[in-house]
Amino acid sequence: DRIDKRMYQGMEYYPTKRENECLAILDNVLVLGSELKVLSVIDSYRTQYRGGVSSAVLRQEILRVDKSRDAWFAFAVDEATRERIKGKGLVFDWTSTKEGILRLWEVPSGNMTLDFSTGLRAHLTFVMDPATSVPEATTFGNAALASFGKNIPELQAVAKGFRFVAAEREVLGEIDYSQETFDQLIDFTTLLVKEVGKTPATKPSDTQ
Repeated sequence: DRIDKRMYQGMEYYPTKRENECLAILDNVLVLGSELKVLSVIDSYRTQYRGGVSSAVLRQEILRVDKSRDAWFAFAVDEATRERIKGKGLVFDWTSTKEGILRLWEVPSGNMTLDFSTGLRAHLTFVMDPATSVPEATTFGNAALASFGKNIPELQAVAKGFRFVAAEREVLGEIDYSQETFDQLIDFTTLLVKEVGKTPATKPSDTQ
């Protein structure tokens, strides 16, 4: 048995035998992370997300996300991690074709909600820092979606149901898929996973 069941603050959580693997289910929220991180989220949950989370930025994202939806997600990237991402130069630059640019270190936080009642409806919020990067990041997002639909004809309807819009300091994403389109996305993803599973592992080379 690789999963333990433990109690904390009157709530169940489940650490695994592996380091930094732990989960808890809080109402409609699935929490994944190290045991210490999961316990901190339980603390926050007990105070209606007004405490327990050390990151003020993450706490703010948790407070403002719409928790009435079927599922929600919030994230925050600390300054040290942003600097490491910047140092690695993680950027998608399509400015040569006037299709925008996305510098990953300029996205410090955000959230997402999911509603499965009539297919898939989702709302995504990405905070941009600096705010001046919003227009080009939005342009990049929509250009990437258009390219995605063009290069994979089976997913044209998926790409059309997803768009990004610019707000004052944020890039907002909206997904609106009918049940038919959502089923198409699930079928494609399932097929892709099966095809990847058929790919034989590459044997390590004996040469140095």
